[in-house]
This record gives sequence, C-alpha cells and structure tokens, in this order.
Amino acid sequence: MHYDRLVAIEYLTRTFETLFPGITVELTAVEENQFVPAFRRSLQNGTTPALVGTASDLVVALGEMDALDPEATSRALNLIGRSRFYRGPLSLLERPQRGQYYGIPFHGWIQGIWYRTDWFERENLEPPTTWEAILKAAEVFTQPEKGIYGILVGTKRDHYAGQVFTHLAISNGARMFDNGRTVFNSPAMAETLDFYTRLAAFSPPGEQTWRGRDYYLQGRLAMMFYSTFIMDDLALPGMALDSLSSDNFPDLPGAPFDPHLVHNTGMVSLITARGNSSYGMVNALGLVRLKEQGQGPLRGAGDDSHVYRVYRAREEFLRFLYAPHVYTSWLHMAPGGMLPVFRDIAGQNAFMRDLTGVFRRYGRPKMHDIIQGLETIRNFGHENGEHQPAASVVYARNVLPDMIAHSLSGNMTAEQAVGWAHARIEEIVHELNAGKNSAPASQ
Repeated sequence: MHYDRLVAIEYLTRTFETLFPGITVELTAVEENQFVPAFRRSLQNGTTPALVGTASDLVVALGEMDALDPEATSRALNLIGRSRFYRGPLSLLERPQRGQYYGIPFHGWIQGIWYRTDWFERENLEPPTTWEAILKAAEVFTQPEKGIYGILVGTKRDHYAGQVFTHLAISNGARMFDNGRTVFNSPAMAETLDFYTRLAAFSPPGEQTWRGRDYYLQGRLAMMFYSTFIMDDLALPGMALDSLSSDNFPDLPGAPFDPHLVHNTGMVSLITARGNSSYGMVNALGLVRLKEQGQGPLRGAGDDSHVYRVYRAREEFLRFLYAPHVYTSWLHMAPGGMLPVFRDIAGQNAFMRDLTGVFRRYGRPKMHDIIQGLETIRNFGHENGEHQPAASVVYARNVLPDMIAHSLSGNMTAEQAVGWAHARIEEIVHELNAGKNSAPASQ
C-alpha cells in the first residue's frame, strides 16, 4: 500500500476513534500476495481481525474457508442499502445461494477503450463499442510511416495482455469454467484470440504493455485498453510527465502536455460481440466470524459479551466508512483508481471535488458514463455465484499471455494456442485438487 494512502487511512480511523471513544481500531497493512497466508496465521495464533479489506476474489476465498459471517454481511448490506450498489460488484461477491454475499463491495476500477473522440468525429466513425467498430477504427488510423497507430493491446507476456484478452473474451461469451468444468477450448475463445492477433497488427512496434500509453499521451495513438487509473495522467501535467519524453520508446520524440486531451478522450467499457461485458476489479470488505467455528481460535471466542461488543463496534465502523463524506474522502486517495460502487455517489458535488481536480476536468456526464461500467463488470474467476480459485492461478502463471505469444509469433494457430492453454489450465486444476485432497483436516 502506498505510504500516503496508509497515512490517510490512519487519519480516518483516528477520526472514528475520536467520534467513538470506546472503540479502538488496529490497522494492519498486508501485501496482496501475502494476504491469505497472513490470515491463516492469524487463525492459528488467535489474532484474527474483525474486518478485512482486499480484492473481491480474496474475500471470496476467505468465505469458502468458512471464515466470514454471512448473516452479519447480509445485515450490514441492508443497513448500508443493498439497492444502492451497482450490480457488477455485488455479482463478483455472490454466494451460490442467490441473495447472499461473501463480502461488501467497497470500491473498484474499470478497464475500457480510451479513444480520441476528435479523431473519430473527423473520420465519421462510430465509437469503439463493438468488435467491428474497434477493428475498423484500428485499420483507419494506423499510419506507421507517420508514427501513428490504431490501438494498443498487450504483446508482451505480462498481466496487461491477459487483462485485455479477458475483456474481449467475456464480451464474446467465452468462459474459462462452467459448473466446475474447464471449458476454455471453445470456438468463442479461439475467435477471440484470432481477433486479438489481428488487433495487435495495428499496435505500436515491439513488445507492448501498459507503458504504450506514451503513444496516446503524445498524440500518436487512436485507442488504448487501460484501466481508470489512467484518468489523472490524462488530466494533470505532473502525472503525465513520465509519458511525455522519448526515454521509453526510441521512435517517440517526446511532446508537451496536451491540456485538451482529456476533453478529446472518450471511454468505452461495455464491449459487444456475441455477448457484452465490461471488465474490472473490485475491492471488498469481509466480515470475519467472531466465534470459534472449528478453524482455530478467534478473538473473543468464549466471551459472548466481548464478542457482542466487537460485533457492534464493527457495525459502527462500517456505518462510518460508508458515510458519504468519509467514503468520498477514501475514494479521493486515488482518483480514478478507486471508483464508487454506489449508484448515488458519482453525481454528488462532493465526489466531483477531488483535491487534484481530476474529476472536474472530465465533467459530470463523462464521469457518470465511466463509472456506469461497474454495472456490468465480470471476470473468469467468479460467475453465477460459482467461484473458481484456479482462475487466479491461471493469471498468476501467465497462461493467457503465453497463449497470446504463441499466436502472435505464428508458431500456433489461434485454435492450437487455445488448446495449449486449455491443457495448462487442466493441469493447474488437477494440481489444486490434488493439494486439497492431500491437505490435513482442520483441527
């Protein structure tokens, strides 16, 4: 966690303690890749927290360990206002039992295609909301002899490529799993990889990753896949500075900051092919069980009066975190990187007034359209209440970027590369199942 964000969170928790002098909040920062091991250790040594905040898939993982309290979660959602949430963040946390959730959405980011609206208007092109419109625009704008390119997609073996591919695959109705079965090797998935390979021909030269945003900020790119973390780079000269030099790409000469770029940029999050979907990530809060449930001692176990006090203290803290002024202050720690999961926040004046002025530069209508993408976000790891832990391992082991590399190199056809990835995913599932079967029973 960034130091400045940690300081801000400490300030908010101290404010809460001032308002509720009988309650003390202990804050512990944990690296995301160490989160589950750290939580397991807390179960063993009796220091389990009452509340955790992390990526939604990790909250789901804790829920599947039976470490979270579904009844307390339902009560908290009702207190906060379940109908206020966008559907997408809730769907990523839904239990197989409809209407029940592993955790409470807190904030999120959205990936989309950021594009030059002025260029599209000049060429009389439709916004890049469909595969057909994306490909047509990429072809129209690519002029390598002038150093101008149609679209940025990942061509390097990294997570950026995997995220872009996932967005396109889900928009085409492709799935990694279905009812516990690996179904990656499908015509829809092969069609997606073929489309991705065609788009890559209109990307800047060399192995490209998120760093290729430099082409966009220097006026040499029509479209790019990027998350809402790009918002301050487009709006503020200081944030854009490291993308305006010639240091990262020898074919870029460098350029001054374009103050009109934020106004000449549109963003499409919902992409349509055989289906339609937006893609993003959600951070959520998990309410930990406050009584011993057979996994190890929990704080307060065996002391009902203490457990009750912690339960009520947690409830008050949740009310505080989701109070509009506190919630907005939290989101402003990372304008664009932390978007509200509530339908009624984006239009509020307080939300639009972040300290750096990022949101005001976009304007209220554009902010509403960007955040609306949360309504339809999906990913391969959680669909229809079914959690697939193997999906996280597939991402961690770069199976998707490796598959893309096989196709881009010409070593495999799209169908062959998808078949290769399917086999790798099956190996991962087998490995995880073998680990479960050999794990000792909980005492």
